[in-house]
Amino acid sequence: MNDLVVGIRAGPTVPMPDRVIRRRGTMANHLPMNKIERETISIDEAAVRLGISRHSAYQAAANGELPTLRLGRRLLVRRAAFERLLAEGADAARADGRR
Repeated sequence: MNDLVVGIRAGPTVPMPDRVIRRRGTMANHLPMNKIERETISIDEAAVRLGISRHSAYQAAANGELPTLRLGRRLLVRRAAFERLLAEGADAARADGRR
């Protein structure tokens, strides 16, 4: 039920058939995008998960502290590299006696 039917009529004498508009967020196999595990996250999502500002996240990406991947104009973070970065930070904190 991902289709939205919109009834548009040209006029009282020339009826046009209803047209079907595909909703965004679906793939060719009709699986909703929220059901698919993405391999990348945006810089904004990384900033939220790290608890830092968007500006700080972009600075960390520019400095190489945050592993990024550029696709066209988009700057993305590979989820596996991000999770590894978080795990290494947690391991280092435990080794220093911090929580």
